Amino acid sequence: ESLRAQGAFRLLESAAHELFHHNYEGDDNPYNVISERSASFGAGFGALYLFSEAVEYTNENMWKKPENIMLLSLMQDHTALKLKEAVEIPFSRAVRAAAPIDKTDNQKPCACILNNLFLNDRQIGLLVTELSDEFCQKHINALYVSMVTGAVRLISNDRQLELIQNRLLESKRMMERDTSVLERLGDRGYLTDCLNRRGFFSHAYDMLEKKFAKDSYAVVAYIDIDSIKTINANFGREEGDEAVVKVAGILESVFGKDCVLGRIRGNEFAVLLITYEEGLSERLRYDMSQQNLKLMHDTSKPYMIHLQCSICSFEYKKDISLKEMLRETDDNLQKIRQI
Repeated sequence: ESLRAQGAFRLLESAAHELFHHNYEGDDNPYNVISERSASFGAGFGALYLFSEAVEYTNENMWKKPENIMLLSLMQDHTALKLKEAVEIPFSRAVRAAAPIDKTDNQKPCACILNNLFLNDRQIGLLVTELSDEFCQKHINALYVSMVTGAVRLISNDRQLELIQNRLLESKRMMERDTSVLERLGDRGYLTDCLNRRGFFSHAYDMLEKKFAKDSYAVVAYIDIDSIKTINANFGREEGDEAVVKVAGILESVFGKDCVLGRIRGNEFAVLLITYEEGLSERLRYDMSQQNLKLMHDTSKPYMIHLQCSICSFEYKKDISLKEMLRETDDNLQKIRQI
């Protein structure tokens, strides 16, 4: 008896490992694993049933027999039948559905255990198994029923989590689609809250018209995050988005709130600043080089953010255009890229 009990507890240990370590992943119907484990306890037939809704079971609210019940897994002749999905059957057939396949005159009479599955004071279903020698061992059946109850809850939670994740993914896709529409209609990007390409040019022309005057300078900058494609490819677009937001914050701090700052391409920012300070562009180049060094030495992420920056200063001329200033700044950036 002692050796038999030890064997039964080893079966419990093996069943616990399979039920609670997601070894059912990849099965369209993960509840099949419960019938498979019941077979390992020597049971020839059995079934797992769940109610469509948990039933409150107290002295004040006595249990009422439902009309139908969901059959989730079935074992006959010591073999799990691998149901692909739950099957709704009349409650009156619940126990008979697990009856042996072959009924012959020589078949030995057998007994089954009908276990009620509870979560707190709510009954969630039934577990039917043939009464085997292993289940006759002290505490084995009670422990197995508790394990099955936990596995049912775990599988249910996994499915709910998968459903929520799918809904979140769909919501994210819808949000991205909606924000892309808003970006085309508005002048700011949803990710950085910087001006988009349309917004940058609109605000830049307004600034030049209102503030670019005699003795003033227009400082124009192009900033290219040349490592963004590598970050996106190796670490995912979310990390790439995080890098873009970080760079946008740096540019706001360096160029100040009075500038026109826009993200004109996925990896490129443009800046326009009107000033009366003749040497401002030199100081801005120094500040950006220091920020670039900080980014390159930042070890908080498994990747390096590297910027290429072109900053040009233009003294006021009546006939100079934004297009000319941007072209010269862009040409300078192309030369920097070739270095």
